[in-house]
Amino acid sequence: MRAVIAGGGGTGVALAKLLMEDGWSVVIIDRDPRVCEHIVRELPSVDVIEGEATDPKVLEEAGIRKADVFVAVTNSDSVNVMSSVLAKNMGVKKVIARVESSMYKEVAEKMGLKDYIIPSESAAAQIEEMVKGVDFLSTFIKYHRELELLEEEVDKSSPYVGMSICEVMERSNDRHPIMIIKSNGDKVLIPKLGYRIKAGDKIIFLRKRSIFERLF
Repeated sequence: MRAVIAGGGGTGVALAKLLMEDGWSVVIIDRDPRVCEHIVRELPSVDVIEGEATDPKVLEEAGIRKADVFVAVTNSDSVNVMSSVLAKNMGVKKVIARVESSMYKEVAEKMGLKDYIIPSESAAAQIEEMVKGVDFLSTFIKYHRELELLEEEVDKSSPYVGMSICEVMERSNDRHPIMIIKSNGDKVLIPKLGYRIKAGDKIIFLRKRSIFERLF
C-alpha cells in the first residue's frame, strides 16, 4: 500500500510513522526545505519531496497515480482542498483533507471531497496535533466516517474521579477511552488500565456512530 501525504508537520510525520508500522510505503510533500531535511533525518525510510502539493508535476513526482491514499494536512485549507481535488482527479481513490474553516468545508463538499478531518469542530480532534504514536489517525483513514471522538472533562463531582481506566471502560458502554489529557499542563498519555482518573483530566473516548448518524 502506498500513501502520499501533503504536509510534513507533526500530523504528517505522526501519520507517516503509523502507516509505515503497518507496512505502507509513504511519500511526504512539503514546501519548506528545512522541514524536508528534518523528515529525512527522522524518517529515512520515507520518500520526501520538496515542493507545492498543488503542483501536478510535484504530485506526479510523488507517484500520485500509484497511491492508494492521499492525505492533505498542511496548515493551509486552500492547499489541502486544492491538492486533494488534484489527487482525486489523478486517480487516487481515497483522499482525505484537513479543513479548519466552515467555508472550506463547503468548498470541499462542492468539489466532491467526501472525506475530511475538521479539528475545529471538536477539541478532542485537535489532539491529532499533539499525539505521536497513537493509532487513531490511521483508524480515521479507514473508518472515520463511522467513528467519532468525544472529549469529557472530569470535574470534582464526576463519578469518574478515582476510577481506573479499566473501571471507566466497564461503565462507558459504547464509548472506549483511548487517551487522557492530564490536568497538569495538558500532557497527553495513552492510559494504562490501572491509571486512576483525577479531577481536571480530560478523557478522549472513541465511539462508533449509529447507522443513522452515518447517513445524515
